Parts: sequence; C-alpha cells; structure tokens
Amino acid sequence: MQTKKADMKYTIIIFLLLSSSLLMAQKENVAIQEGNQKYNEKDFNGAQKSYNDALITNPASDAGNFNLGNSLFQQQDYEGALNQFRKTAENTDDPEIRAQAYHNMGNTLLQQKKYEESINAYKQALRNNPEDADTKYNLAYAQKMIQQQQQQQNKNQDDKKEDQKKDEQKKEEPQDKNKDQQPPKDQQQEQKQSQPKQYSKEELERIMQALNEDDKNVQEKVNKQKVQAAGAEAEKDW
Repeated sequence: MQTKKADMKYTIIIFLLLSSSLLMAQKENVAIQEGNQKYNEKDFNGAQKSYNDALITNPASDAGNFNLGNSLFQQQDYEGALNQFRKTAENTDDPEIRAQAYHNMGNTLLQQKKYEESINAYKQALRNNPEDADTKYNLAYAQKMIQQQQQQQNKNQDDKKEDQKKDEQKKEEPQDKNKDQQPPKDQQQEQKQSQPKQYSKEELERIMQALNEDDKNVQEKVNKQKVQAAGAEAEKDW
C-alpha cells in the first residue's frame, strides 16, 4: 500500500510541475514535456535523459530536479533520487513543492528500510504542508515498522539466549547420562557379590586333588557295600 501511495504522489507532482513549467524558457519546457511523456510511458531511463537536458538549460529548475528524482527512484537508484529530492527541497521557494520533495525523500528512505530517517523526512514535509493525508499515513507506517523492527530484535535476542541455554544443557548432558548409567550402591554391592570367585592355578589343582580323593573314598565305600551285600545273599541261600 505504501508503494502505491508513493507512485500516486509522483504522478500528481509531475502534472503540477508541468503546469508551472510553462513559465520557463522554451528549451527547458520542451525537455521537461518530453521527460514527462516518457515517464508516463514508463520509459524511466529516457525520462532521466530528458530531465537532464532541462537541467543543462536551468540547473535550478524545480521541475527538472524533482522529476529527475522520480525517474531515478523508478530505476531503484535510491541514492541518486535522494540527492535530487534534497536539492529540490533546499532550493525551492515554494512550500508545496518543498513538502512534496520531503515526502518523496521519506518514501525513498522507507524503501531502503531507513525508518528513522524516513520519519524525519515526513515530519519536514508536514511542517510545510500539515494537512497532507498521504504524508501522515506514511509517517504512521514508518513508525509502525520501527516498532516491529524493535520487537524482532528483542525476539532475536531472546532466541539467542534460549539457544545458548540449550547448548549449555547439551554440554552438561553427557555427564548426567554417565551418572544415570551408574547403578545404585546396593545394586553395585549385589553385582560385586554375584561375580564368580577367581582362583589361581595352584588353588584349582588343590581343589581337583581333593575332589579326586573324595571320589576315591566314595568308590571304596561303594565296593565295600557290594562285597557285604554279596555275602549276605550267600548266607541267605544257605
């Protein structure tokens, strides 16, 4: 919406300045008329050349300087446009033209997202034409954009702090995981007790020897019991 209002303002200014240009020298007048025609045809580069021709005849021409700023703006040469609008505002004796020049300075600065500077330009425009509704609207728009910009900056700072906090938590996380992986003391004790005892080679040999001796004694007892059983049966047969 802001761009549409800016374009409408430029069109109005062109025709206003065209009517005043009839008082200028014939050569300057012809060049400005040619520039306006090309501008309306959206041949902004051709319009720029025609306005420059008018300024060769009369460097102080309000119409030449202002309209040249319009053609530069349409070609996105914002620095060049600012220079022409500033020159018009500083050199003209007409408060209405000065107000329009400051208004278009504000639009150009707004396009560059230089909100503080655009607000100052709109305020200058309103000092010369306090009733300009378009300037009031664009001033309010620029102020809103500054507010949104500040809110975005605050959000970015909050997001950055939150990211830093998450990074710190991630750095501490592995240590906490290691702690969590450690079993409780009672469980550690149970695990320690349930582990099989480790014997040396000598201990194992003594254990095997003792087992062999036990097996030998058991075997002797079994054999003895067999002999006794056999004797008992023989006696029974008798």
